[in-house]
Amino acid sequence: EQFNRYERAIYAALSGNLKQLLPVCESWEDTVWAYFRVMVDTLVEQEIRTSVITTEEMEELPRDYLETNWTSEKVFEELQATDKKRVIEENQEHYHVIQKFIILGDVDGLMEEFSRWLSKDRIVLPGHLLRFMTHLILFFRTLGLQTK
Repeated sequence: EQFNRYERAIYAALSGNLKQLLPVCESWEDTVWAYFRVMVDTLVEQEIRTSVITTEEMEELPRDYLETNWTSEKVFEELQATDKKRVIEENQEHYHVIQKFIILGDVDGLMEEFSRWLSKDRIVLPGHLLRFMTHLILFFRTLGLQTK
């Protein structure tokens, strides 16, 4: 408590403390990074604790740190449930939706989302977005991914 919130966030990022990290995350990108940073930190810690044989006793970690089993899906569920208005709004932005589906590896879900965007009446998608969507589909096809 004696440190300002940004200094606490620095230490939180280095130690996987999501509770102290989230208050300084104001954008969708910051928040996604924070969750995935903590997820990776937690997975590394779990791997070390299960696979390393040591004669020394390991330091006890907070229960909520080890009991939280983060997955990519759970991260995006948390983003939907946030109380930060800006993050909720940015959740719906086209490029963030695309990033979410790519991170989740859900190509078919992404194609369904593209279809929804294209079938909405009176909504004209920006030209750069349409071009990106087309190139992304062509890229998936060159990788040999079967898409809807």
